Amino acid sequence: MSLIDDVLKLVHSGWRAFRGEVQDEAYERLGCRRPRSASWFVRGRHFLCLGCTRRCALYDPTGFQLPLPAAFPPEAESRFTLHPSELVRVKAWLRVEEAAWCLNVSPRQVYKLAAEGVLERHPESPVRLSAESVRREMERVE
Repeated sequence: MSLIDDVLKLVHSGWRAFRGEVQDEAYERLGCRRPRSASWFVRGRHFLCLGCTRRCALYDPTGFQLPLPAAFPPEAESRFTLHPSELVRVKAWLRVEEAAWCLNVSPRQVYKLAAEGVLERHPESPVRLSAESVRREMERVE
């Protein structure tokens, strides 16, 4: 596993980068030889350092500044309250973002599929795609 893989896994499971202060005494207690390379992540009261291969993990440590709660933008998955199969069932026309959600592709790919004639586009602006054509493409891909 690479460091990037580790960071992505942490962020995906609710960890966030810790930007607070850590007192020198905390590093001394850990026996950390390179505190300047420390890279801390926090989730609740759990702290994890990815600065070296030791991967120090602490619970409610002393010497760490209290992390403030952070509000993050909702993930793409949480923007839609309906499952893709329900979305194509209850709506006749879908926005590009909705079609991308249903097909698990980027909005750019949806525009490409519409230009190729795979997805049926509404003749007027803004761009809407028929739920039926999106449903057919969902079934074809499965």
